[in-house]
Amino acid sequence: MLVLLIGDFHVPHRKIDLPARFKKLLVPGKIQQILSTGNLTSTDMYDYLRTIAPNVVTVRGDMDEFLPGSGSGSAATVTHSTTHSTTTSVQQPPHAKVIQHGLIRIGLLHGHQLLPWGDVQALGIAARQLDVDVLVSGHTHEFAAYEYEGRFFVNPGSATGAFSLVFPGTAVAPQDYVPPTPPTPPAATVADGSPTSKDSDSNDNQDDAVEQSDLPQSPTTNIQPSSPPPHIPPSSLVETTPSFVLMDIQGTSIVLYVYKLIDGEVKVEKLDYEKSLDITNPI
Repeated sequence: MLVLLIGDFHVPHRKIDLPARFKKLLVPGKIQQILSTGNLTSTDMYDYLRTIAPNVVTVRGDMDEFLPGSGSGSAATVTHSTTHSTTTSVQQPPHAKVIQHGLIRIGLLHGHQLLPWGDVQALGIAARQLDVDVLVSGHTHEFAAYEYEGRFFVNPGSATGAFSLVFPGTAVAPQDYVPPTPPTPPAATVADGSPTSKDSDSNDNQDDAVEQSDLPQSPTTNIQPSSPPPHIPPSSLVETTPSFVLMDIQGTSIVLYVYKLIDGEVKVEKLDYEKSLDITNPI
């Protein structure tokens, strides 16, 4: 199954639109599901994602003021399109969700709830609380993918390259943090010659199981929406590289295709992750 990981658009407040080169790659009919890390900040971006794939799962970012019901505190899902209706209905998504894809359990959150922002240990606590194999988060606007404490962590970065208030490299990694070593990437694209999901039909019954989840309180992690950050002058804003991730899930194997827009050209990297299975024999 091919899943698009994307988020932190900040359109139109920080960027006018998604880069044109990304739009040429993200065409309908290739992607089965979209997991958005939030901060779409406009209904136009949500509607655009639904043109790529009708199955859009999103969580609420700290800047998603366009979403209704922001003061209710209730968790609601985003209404997906059906064959009987094309009307967009956006409800307030929760701050965290869990998506089951066969043997892979994926957690999705924006990341502004965790302090320090982008901290490996804070993300590890959230992954344990959600009991997931893979945790997808955003907010830092910087791509990251690594394995930590037997779980896989992915941050697709900002799809538009919107400026960030989080300085890259500020989070301190623990001693057992192991960054991935990417192999030589193939010539992969989405519009033409893109990675395609194998045996996706056989997994349809197990895919798309989405749970709304509220992270429990933790003494070391602030999991509730944090207060707005203090004012930072424009000279302190951090420019970021536009990026998104395609995640191909096959059983216990995950292949990431990382797309970055660098100097006007789309660069692609490929990363692999294999979930370890507990084969303990309960005799």
